[in-house]
Amino acid sequence: MKRHSYRQYVIEFFLVFAAIVLGFFAENLREYFADQAREKEFVQSLVENLKADASMYSKRDSAMRERIVWMDTLMSILTGKQENRNAEAYLLGRYATRLIQTKPGLSTLNFLAKSNDYASIEDPAVKGKIQHYESDLHWLQEITNVEEQMAEALWPIIPTLFDTKIFTKMKQVGNQYSRFEMPPGNPPLLTNKPVEINQFTYHLYLRRSQFFSEVTNQERMNQERRELIDFLNSKYKLI
Repeated sequence: MKRHSYRQYVIEFFLVFAAIVLGFFAENLREYFADQAREKEFVQSLVENLKADASMYSKRDSAMRERIVWMDTLMSILTGKQENRNAEAYLLGRYATRLIQTKPGLSTLNFLAKSNDYASIEDPAVKGKIQHYESDLHWLQEITNVEEQMAEALWPIIPTLFDTKIFTKMKQVGNQYSRFEMPPGNPPLLTNKPVEINQFTYHLYLRRSQFFSEVTNQERMNQERRELIDFLNSKYKLI
Protein backbone atom coordinates (compact mmCIF):
# COMPACT_ATOMS: atom_id res chain seq x y z
CA MET A 1 0.00 0.00 0.00
CA LYS A 2 2.79 2.40 0.95
CA ARG A 3 4.77 1.45 -2.18
CA HIS A 4 1.74 2.20 -4.36
CA SER A 5 1.21 5.59 -2.69
CA TYR A 6 4.87 6.52 -3.08
CA ARG A 7 4.81 5.65 -6.77
CA GLN A 8 1.60 7.62 -7.21
CA TYR A 9 3.16 10.67 -5.57
CA VAL A 10 6.16 10.45 -7.88
CA ILE A 11 3.91 10.19 -10.94
CA GLU A 12 1.80 13.12 -9.78
CA PHE A 13 4.93 15.16 -9.13
CA PHE A 14 6.24 14.53 -12.62
CA LEU A 15 2.83 15.27 -14.12
CA VAL A 16 2.63 18.59 -12.29
CA PHE A 17 6.25 19.37 -13.21
CA ALA A 18 5.59 18.52 -16.86
CA ALA A 19 2.46 20.66 -16.86
CA ILE A 20 4.42 23.63 -15.45
CA VAL A 21 7.27 23.19 -17.94
CA LEU A 22 4.90 22.78 -20.89
CA GLY A 23 2.90 25.79 -19.74
CA PHE A 24 6.11 27.82 -19.52
CA PHE A 25 7.16 26.81 -23.02
CA ALA A 26 3.65 27.38 -24.35
CA GLU A 27 3.59 30.91 -22.88
CA ASN A 28 7.03 31.68 -24.32
CA LEU A 29 5.91 30.34 -27.70
CA ARG A 30 2.76 32.43 -27.55
CA GLU A 31 4.78 35.56 -26.73
CA TYR A 32 7.25 34.72 -29.51
CA PHE A 33 4.50 34.49 -32.14
CA ALA A 34 2.87 37.64 -30.76
CA ASP A 35 6.20 39.49 -31.01
CA GLN A 36 6.69 38.20 -34.54
CA ALA A 37 3.19 39.40 -35.50
CA ARG A 38 3.82 42.87 -33.99
CA GLU A 39 7.19 43.12 -35.74
CA LYS A 40 5.65 42.21 -39.09
CA GLU A 41 2.86 44.73 -38.51
CA PHE A 42 5.46 47.39 -37.67
CA VAL A 43 7.45 46.61 -40.82
CA GLN A 44 4.27 46.67 -42.93
CA SER A 45 3.42 50.12 -41.58
CA LEU A 46 7.00 51.26 -42.17
CA VAL A 47 6.84 50.15 -45.80
CA GLU A 48 3.58 52.07 -46.26
CA ASN A 49 5.23 55.20 -44.86
CA LEU A 50 8.24 54.70 -47.12
CA LYS A 51 5.90 54.48 -50.10
CA ALA A 52 4.06 57.60 -48.95
CA ASP A 53 7.38 59.46 -48.91
CA ALA A 54 7.79 58.72 -52.62
CA SER A 55 5.28 61.43 -53.54
CA MET A 56 7.13 63.93 -51.33
CA TYR A 57 10.44 63.05 -53.00
CA SER A 58 8.84 63.57 -56.41
CA LYS A 59 7.17 66.89 -55.54
CA ARG A 60 10.24 68.37 -53.90
CA ASP A 61 12.53 67.16 -56.69
CA SER A 62 10.32 68.79 -59.34
CA ALA A 63 10.13 72.02 -57.33
CA MET A 64 13.89 72.17 -56.82
CA ARG A 65 14.71 71.51 -60.47
CA GLU A 66 12.21 74.19 -61.50
CA ARG A 67 13.74 76.71 -59.10
CA ILE A 68 17.25 75.96 -60.33
CA VAL A 69 16.15 76.97 -63.84
CA TRP A 70 14.46 80.11 -62.47
CA MET A 71 17.56 81.06 -60.50
CA ASP A 72 19.89 80.54 -63.45
CA THR A 73 17.65 82.68 -65.66
CA LEU A 74 17.30 85.42 -63.04
CA MET A 75 21.06 85.56 -62.42
CA SER A 76 21.64 85.74 -66.18
CA ILE A 77 19.21 88.67 -66.52
CA LEU A 78 20.68 90.60 -63.61
CA THR A 79 24.38 90.02 -64.26
CA GLY A 80 23.94 90.51 -68.00
CA LYS A 81 22.19 93.87 -67.44
CA GLN A 82 19.28 92.80 -69.63
CA GLU A 83 17.06 95.69 -68.55
CA ASN A 84 14.52 94.92 -71.28
CA ARG A 85 13.66 91.76 -69.28
CA ASN A 86 12.80 93.46 -65.97
CA ALA A 87 9.23 92.11 -65.99
CA GLU A 88 10.62 88.59 -66.23
CA ALA A 89 13.10 89.40 -63.46
CA TYR A 90 10.23 90.46 -61.18
CA LEU A 91 8.36 87.22 -61.86
CA LEU A 92 11.44 85.07 -61.29
CA GLY A 93 12.41 87.11 -58.24
CA ARG A 94 9.09 86.26 -56.68
CA TYR A 95 9.28 82.59 -57.61
CA ALA A 96 12.95 81.81 -57.00
CA THR A 97 13.07 83.16 -53.45
CA ARG A 98 10.10 81.21 -52.06
CA LEU A 99 10.41 78.24 -49.70
CA ILE A 100 9.45 74.73 -50.78
CA GLN A 101 6.79 73.47 -48.39
CA THR A 102 7.29 69.73 -48.85
CA LYS A 103 10.16 68.04 -46.99
CA PRO A 104 11.60 64.60 -47.82
CA GLY A 105 11.09 61.65 -45.47
CA LEU A 106 8.84 63.30 -42.88
CA SER A 107 6.25 60.52 -42.96
CA THR A 108 8.87 57.87 -42.17
CA LEU A 109 10.69 59.95 -39.54
CA ASN A 110 7.47 60.74 -37.70
CA PHE A 111 6.42 57.08 -37.79
CA LEU A 112 9.74 55.83 -36.41
CA ALA A 113 9.75 58.49 -33.68
CA LYS A 114 6.29 57.49 -32.44
CA SER A 115 6.55 53.69 -32.80
CA ASN A 116 6.97 51.59 -29.65
CA ASP A 117 7.89 48.48 -31.66
CA TYR A 118 10.95 49.94 -33.40
CA ALA A 119 13.32 49.15 -30.52
CA SER A 120 12.04 45.57 -30.18
CA ILE A 121 13.31 44.43 -33.60
CA GLU A 122 15.89 41.72 -32.89
CA ASP A 123 17.24 40.97 -36.37
CA PRO A 124 20.45 43.06 -36.59
CA ALA A 125 20.33 43.17 -40.40
CA VAL A 126 16.80 44.60 -40.40
CA LYS A 127 17.46 47.08 -37.61
CA GLY A 128 20.76 48.11 -39.17
CA LYS A 129 19.23 48.93 -42.56
CA ILE A 130 16.36 50.88 -41.00
CA GLN A 131 18.71 52.83 -38.72
CA HIS A 132 21.04 53.61 -41.63
CA TYR A 133 18.15 54.97 -43.68
CA GLU A 134 16.83 56.94 -40.69
CA SER A 135 20.28 58.46 -40.11
CA ASP A 136 20.53 59.50 -43.78
CA LEU A 137 17.06 61.02 -43.58
CA HIS A 138 18.07 63.18 -40.63
CA TRP A 139 21.15 64.25 -42.58
CA LEU A 140 18.98 65.17 -45.58
CA GLN A 141 16.74 67.18 -43.25
CA GLU A 142 19.81 69.14 -42.17
CA ILE A 143 20.59 69.95 -45.80
CA THR A 144 17.00 71.14 -46.21
CA ASN A 145 17.31 73.34 -43.12
CA VAL A 146 20.49 74.93 -44.50
CA GLU A 147 18.68 75.66 -47.77
CA GLU A 148 15.86 77.37 -45.87
CA GLN A 149 18.39 79.50 -43.98
CA MET A 150 19.83 80.58 -47.33
CA ALA A 151 16.35 81.54 -48.49
CA GLU A 152 15.86 83.63 -45.36
CA ALA A 153 19.18 85.37 -46.03
CA LEU A 154 17.74 86.54 -49.37
CA TRP A 155 14.59 88.08 -47.93
CA PRO A 156 16.13 91.30 -46.52
CA ILE A 157 17.90 91.91 -49.85
CA ILE A 158 14.85 91.47 -52.09
CA PRO A 159 13.18 94.84 -51.25
CA THR A 160 16.43 96.68 -51.97
CA LEU A 161 16.31 95.44 -55.55
CA PHE A 162 12.65 94.86 -56.37
CA ASP A 163 9.75 97.28 -55.88
CA THR A 164 7.28 95.45 -53.63
CA LYS A 165 4.41 97.46 -55.11
CA ILE A 166 5.02 95.59 -58.35
CA PHE A 167 4.83 92.27 -56.47
CA THR A 168 1.45 93.18 -54.94
CA LYS A 169 0.01 94.04 -58.36
CA MET A 170 0.99 90.73 -59.94
CA LYS A 171 -2.14 88.64 -60.56
CA GLN A 172 -2.52 85.01 -59.61
CA VAL A 173 -2.82 82.41 -62.36
CA GLY A 174 -6.29 80.88 -61.93
CA ASN A 175 -6.73 79.28 -58.50
CA GLN A 176 -3.03 78.61 -58.02
CA TYR A 177 -2.03 80.82 -55.11
CA SER A 178 1.69 80.25 -55.80
CA ARG A 179 1.58 81.12 -59.51
CA PHE A 180 1.52 84.66 -60.86
CA GLU A 181 1.34 86.47 -64.15
CA MET A 182 4.28 88.52 -65.34
CA PRO A 183 3.78 92.23 -64.50
CA PRO A 184 2.79 94.40 -67.47
CA GLY A 185 5.32 96.61 -69.18
CA ASN A 186 8.93 96.68 -68.13
CA PRO A 187 8.95 97.92 -64.51
CA PRO A 188 12.35 99.25 -63.39
CA LEU A 189 14.39 97.74 -60.61
CA LEU A 190 15.01 99.93 -57.58
CA THR A 191 18.73 99.91 -58.27
CA ASN A 192 21.18 98.96 -60.99
CA LYS A 193 24.26 99.37 -58.80
CA PRO A 194 26.69 96.48 -59.30
CA VAL A 195 27.25 96.05 -55.55
CA GLU A 196 23.55 95.48 -54.78
CA ILE A 197 23.11 93.26 -57.85
CA ASN A 198 26.18 91.24 -56.90
CA GLN A 199 25.02 90.79 -53.29
CA PHE A 200 21.64 89.46 -54.41
CA THR A 201 22.99 87.14 -57.11
CA TYR A 202 25.67 85.84 -54.73
CA HIS A 203 23.10 84.72 -52.17
CA LEU A 204 20.91 83.38 -54.98
CA TYR A 205 23.84 81.39 -56.32
CA LEU A 206 24.49 79.89 -52.88
CA ARG A 207 20.89 78.76 -52.63
CA ARG A 208 20.99 77.42 -56.18
CA SER A 209 24.11 75.39 -55.34
CA GLN A 210 22.41 74.02 -52.22
CA PHE A 211 19.42 72.98 -54.32
CA PHE A 212 21.69 71.18 -56.76
CA SER A 213 23.40 69.35 -53.88
CA GLU A 214 20.05 68.34 -52.43
CA VAL A 215 18.78 67.08 -55.79
CA THR A 216 21.85 64.84 -56.09
CA ASN A 217 21.60 63.51 -52.54
CA GLN A 218 17.85 63.08 -52.77
CA GLU A 219 18.29 60.85 -55.83
CA ARG A 220 20.60 58.65 -53.76
CA MET A 221 18.15 58.63 -50.84
CA ASN A 222 15.27 57.74 -53.14
CA GLN A 223 17.24 54.75 -54.42
CA GLU A 224 18.04 53.74 -50.84
CA ARG A 225 14.34 53.99 -49.98
CA ARG A 226 13.38 51.67 -52.85
CA GLU A 227 16.07 49.15 -51.85
CA LEU A 228 14.86 49.19 -48.23
CA ILE A 229 11.28 48.52 -49.36
CA ASP A 230 12.43 45.59 -51.51
CA PHE A 231 14.53 44.19 -48.65
CA LEU A 232 11.68 44.39 -46.12
CA ASN A 233 9.15 42.95 -48.56
CA SER A 234 11.44 39.98 -49.22
CA LYS A 235 12.47 39.48 -45.58
CA TYR A 236 8.93 39.50 -44.18
CA LYS A 237 7.20 38.11 -47.29
CA LEU A 238 4.88 41.12 -47.44
CA ILE A 239 4.06 40.59 -51.10
